[in-house]
Amino acid sequence: SLRLALRAYTQMLRAHAVIARALLRRPNAHASPACNLSLFAAHTPFSLLDQGLATTLDALFNRTILELLTYGRTRVVGCLVRSPKSDFIAVNTYTRITTRCTSPFEQPDIDHETLSVALPNDLRWDVGAKYLYDVICSVHAFAPKARVLVSEHGVPDGHDATRCKLMAQVCNVLHECPYVVGYLVWSFTRNVEWDIAPAGDFGVVDVDFAH
Repeated sequence: SLRLALRAYTQMLRAHAVIARALLRRPNAHASPACNLSLFAAHTPFSLLDQGLATTLDALFNRTILELLTYGRTRVVGCLVRSPKSDFIAVNTYTRITTRCTSPFEQPDIDHETLSVALPNDLRWDVGAKYLYDVICSVHAFAPKARVLVSEHGVPDGHDATRCKLMAQVCNVLHECPYVVGYLVWSFTRNVEWDIAPAGDFGVVDVDFAH
């Protein structure tokens, strides 16, 4: 239900506002939700439906949270949310999301990009540091005075064939973006992603669950 999803999203933003007001009473404190930002791209570049859906999702899920942190206010389908402004933005991001809509009367298809897999991985996501770079650059363009923390980023790679290559690329990205104050890889140990199990091993350190 899109209506219930937007209602839940609005409540999450309001919860952040309450917590931020409490945290920012402390000296030298910062407050930011872990903003799950994605690049939305039309599956068919010349499709007005695909492009319109990508633009709508970007405005709804990327711009609203950035507006709240940067300007102290935002609107989600008419609902006004206010929060203390922040000069610190935490970003979760992985890859590009493609949008496909064959008809305005049918449910659209929204999924991780799998058309061009530059770095092989368990889920065939098109993972690359270029998407990380594009996301944090877009955040910087929106809020040029903000410090950015990459609070979640990684690759589903149970055999480590790709992870080291990605980390090397990430180092180059961070070198070009001095406004990024930290980078956290997801995740330290082998984890279970419930919606995509048993595939999708993001852990840097393996865990022998049998022992």
